Amino acid sequence: MEYTINSRKKRMRFSGTAQQLLDKLGISEQIVLVKRNGEIITELDRIDGEDEIEIQKVILGG
Repeated sequence: MEYTINSRKKRMRFSGTAQQLLDKLGISEQIVLVKRNGEIITELDRIDGEDEIEIQKVILGG
């Protein structure tokens, strides 16, 4: 699987849910959006080795 965090591309072997990926990477799901092949997914959606994942930080303001 190829994934991008903060414009840095990396590769790793992974199969599981988006939540499991975030847990493995030590990232809180409350501060990011996860895209699989260009579409936003939930933490329960599955990710497989062929997917391209993008993790984007959410900026909150008020």
